[in-house]
Amino acid sequence: MCRGIEEHYWPLTAEGPLPGGESAALVSLADKIDTLAGNFLVGKVPSGSQDPYGLRRAAVGVLRLLEARGWSVSLRGVVERALDLLPSDLGDRANAGRTLMDFFQQRWTALAEARGFRTDEVEAVSAAGFDDGGDAWARLTALRDVRRHPDFSPLSTAFKRAANLLKQAEKKGEESSGRAQEALFQTEAERVLGARAAALERSTAPLLAARDYAGVLSGLVTLRAPVDDFFVSVVVMDPDPALRHNRLRLLSAVRSLFVHVADFSRLQDTPSSPRG
Repeated sequence: MCRGIEEHYWPLTAEGPLPGGESAALVSLADKIDTLAGNFLVGKVPSGSQDPYGLRRAAVGVLRLLEARGWSVSLRGVVERALDLLPSDLGDRANAGRTLMDFFQQRWTALAEARGFRTDEVEAVSAAGFDDGGDAWARLTALRDVRRHPDFSPLSTAFKRAANLLKQAEKKGEESSGRAQEALFQTEAERVLGARAAALERSTAPLLAARDYAGVLSGLVTLRAPVDDFFVSVVVMDPDPALRHNRLRLLSAVRSLFVHVADFSRLQDTPSSPRG
């Protein structure tokens, strides 16, 4: 009991030891979340080098605890629950929740870069969703590892081309939602890419459920040749609106295969160096 009470204050520093027992870890997590929620609700947000209540250390402690224990939880859900338990007249709960989640994301980014992950990779994973820290670490590790594959850089470049084309088309009001129709494919490149994207959609679903992001990305790398052939052989913005919209839907289907892992548009063509 005494050891659990002592350990619930851990880590005493950002890199200090974590609680060893399950109960101490749970109490430590609850205490830190409550402290963070209360301070952010009343506007006590760290600014610059000013952090009199050790909120940065508390946030890092939460992230490290969740990772070390392998607890898969919605951090946003925990934050919202903590805020709901506080008096409603202390401040704007919605704003406090958004600000605190941004704060957690900043701390996670700093942790990842301190561990040697590249800045653009951290940004790409974080932009694709940061609610479950363990899930974010798994995606980041898989992205770093697959980036060594010789087909990854060309595929990333092709993905950015597709994403930019879709963004420009959507700004013009072009339709890209819905499934592409095989009957409207005019070229072999369309048919091959359509078949490959559909097969990957089926095969990646169980991998995503199992958080096997290395498996997901290994499958996506095989899109390099079909995507290259598509852009060489096909005029996406065809004058015929039916063909144009069908090709945009096909590119949208390809884009959707990536978004569960990372926002690949954030990746640099030449890998960036980790911050020193």
